[in-house]
Amino acid sequence: MPMFVDTSPPGQCIFCRLVAGEIPAARVHEDELTLAFMDIGQVNPGHVLVAVKRHAATLLDLTEEEAAAAMRTARRVALAVREAFEATDTVVIESTDVIDQAAMMAALAAEPELTMFTDGTTLRSLIPADDLDMVEARLRERGMPLASVNRMKPWMLAAIVALPACELERKTRGEPILDLMLAADAQAAGKELAGLESVSDQLGAMASLPMDLHVEGLVETLRLGDRMGDVLETMIVLYRTERIGMFWPFFRAVLPSGADGRAGYAAFEETMVNARNRTMVRGAEPFLKNGGAFIAVGALHLPGPEGLVALLRAAGYEVTPEPL
Repeated sequence: MPMFVDTSPPGQCIFCRLVAGEIPAARVHEDELTLAFMDIGQVNPGHVLVAVKRHAATLLDLTEEEAAAAMRTARRVALAVREAFEATDTVVIESTDVIDQAAMMAALAAEPELTMFTDGTTLRSLIPADDLDMVEARLRERGMPLASVNRMKPWMLAAIVALPACELERKTRGEPILDLMLAADAQAAGKELAGLESVSDQLGAMASLPMDLHVEGLVETLRLGDRMGDVLETMIVLYRTERIGMFWPFFRAVLPSGADGRAGYAAFEETMVNARNRTMVRGAEPFLKNGGAFIAVGALHLPGPEGLVALLRAAGYEVTPEPL
């Protein structure tokens, strides 16, 4: 991944603004020198970031005391998570389907229309004529001739070609995502394991978005080529600082031929975040009522008026940060 350094002056960078409370964040721990908060751009649920409070552009700009404090806070957060995990009887992740890859593939095979065209439609027929040569060339560069993926839904293909090299290497090494690690630890400890939704639910939500939006996303992802790494890094920064409202203005800047960003983002937010939040709350309630549950979800589902924290409070639950 490209290195990202925020060159804003002290007091104006994204982390200074977060420490000052100008940007909302799900704070986990705070002391004199450091702040720990949930990473809203995480791939794996439960990812926490630790930042020093004084402005420092890189690790080399930290004092020895600040560097040591950051490591102490990171260890403190890790120990608190482990303690909370070990004290529970039930571990709940977003979906348990990821545990058994064979069962997951069987579930997908039962609903092939979620990821593949089953009505005679082809990807070639949906790509604008002016973009077809570029799309074919970029796919060939990735070892995926258009003919070999012609029946694949564009959003599925876009997700594959957008993966950065580091993630592809991690997958090649067979390293598990955090959900699988939590699941394995839960099973090894004899805990009950449950999920809030199914992979079919997740894929169905994505597949329900307008086809034009999916096609546009694939075309523009391929058009970016090697610059996709820079786009992903910027998206991570926007996620981490909870400036997700900047996503579509950012896309309009780097993807000038894109569709209406505001309408597209609104559809994505409602379908992939808000609607799933409501499903997760319904799924979590039985475990919350029984008590003793460790529930791990992506931080993008926590904040905002439609986030899990607000929805649970509206349902009568008291939601507070867990002290470290």
